[in-house]
Amino acid sequence: MLISHTHRFIYIVVPRTASTSTAAILRRTLKPGVDETRIPVHARAKRVREFFPREWESYSKIANIRHPYTRSLSIFSYWLGDFAPQALREKICRNSAPHLWTEEYELFLREKKFPLMWEEKEKGYYFLDDAPIDIQLIRYEHLRDSLRQVSHRFNLALDIENNLPWHANYGAKKRRWDILTLMNANAKAFIDEHYAWYFERFGYKKEIEDAA
Repeated sequence: MLISHTHRFIYIVVPRTASTSTAAILRRTLKPGVDETRIPVHARAKRVREFFPREWESYSKIANIRHPYTRSLSIFSYWLGDFAPQALREKICRNSAPHLWTEEYELFLREKKFPLMWEEKEKGYYFLDDAPIDIQLIRYEHLRDSLRQVSHRFNLALDIENNLPWHANYGAKKRRWDILTLMNANAKAFIDEHYAWYFERFGYKKEIEDAA
C-alpha cells in the first residue's frame, strides 16, 4: 500500500489489476520523510487500518479493479510462470497454444490453486467489517482516464502519458491468450459464481464482450 499524508490518500494495492503501474506513478507524488509505505505492499484494508487507524478514518481510499474474466486469466498466467509445478512450467515452454490449456485453466479455477482466488482474501481489499469501503476506483479497462480523475481530485499533476509504465498483461500477451480462446463454459460459470460479489459491487457484466 501507499499512504500520502501530503495529499491525504491511502492507495490499496490489489494484485493483477495494473496496481504495480499505478503505484509507480503515484509513488512519484510521495515526499520522502513525510509520506510512508512501511507495511506490506499487498496489505488488505484491515491491516492498513491497524497501522494507520486515524488516517483510515479521515483519508480517502483508492484501489484498482479489473473485470473478473481478464483478472482470472492474469492470475492463471502469473501462477504458471512462477508457482506452478515444474512439469506444467516445462509444458508451457514447449507449447502454449490456447486449446491445450483450456482444461488446465478450468481445473486451476475450480480447485482454487492460488491464494489470490480465495474470496475472503480478495474481499479484504474492498470490504471491512462486512461492509463495502468507500473507494475511488481506478478501472483497469480505463486506466489512463481513471488516473486523470485521481490526479485532478488530489491535485497530483500526474504526467500520465510520459510516466505510466507499460501495464499490459505480459504473460498472457506473450502466450497470445485471451478469454475468447482460453475460457470455456465451465470456467465462465465458475467465475460468474465465485465473483458474484465483485460483479455486483463494481457493475461489471457477466458477458465476454464486456471484458474482451
